[in-house]
Amino acid sequence: MVSKKLLIGVPVIIVVAAGLWMLLGGSKPPVDVYARATPSITTDPASLLPESVAGLTRIDVEDFSVLNIKDFVGYYEGDVYIVIQKFSSASLATEYLDNYGETIEGSTRTTVSSGKVQWCTVKGSDQCYFFWRKGNWVFGISAPTETLRDRVAEGLTF
Repeated sequence: MVSKKLLIGVPVIIVVAAGLWMLLGGSKPPVDVYARATPSITTDPASLLPESVAGLTRIDVEDFSVLNIKDFVGYYEGDVYIVIQKFSSASLATEYLDNYGETIEGSTRTTVSSGKVQWCTVKGSDQCYFFWRKGNWVFGISAPTETLRDRVAEGLTF
């Protein structure tokens, strides 16, 4: 007969071990974006979109800003885009990223949120996404493959 302590203790140990694994880096973003400095809150998000990155030239920039969000998208050759958003508060940025990718049809999503580290990857039927939050900022990359997405993320210098 299995004791009650064992029935309760084993699941608790598993949950604690999983939490420590996540906290200590068991699940890392595809690119180490947290080693980079966070742009100043006074920085214009559009100014962070490079003319070229990973050998791809920027084709266009669109402004999707609304009341509490400065939201710019840079479109690049090869069906790649970079999103740079500056929210009026870190809590709005967190909420946005918590829900990102929920509506992408047929997608698989990986999300990590632990203190100041919050990122997600979403793989849809034709695009691969990597989004991360730093303070009030949310940055995102979309590309047809994970390899290209990560190359673009590595090439960003802000």
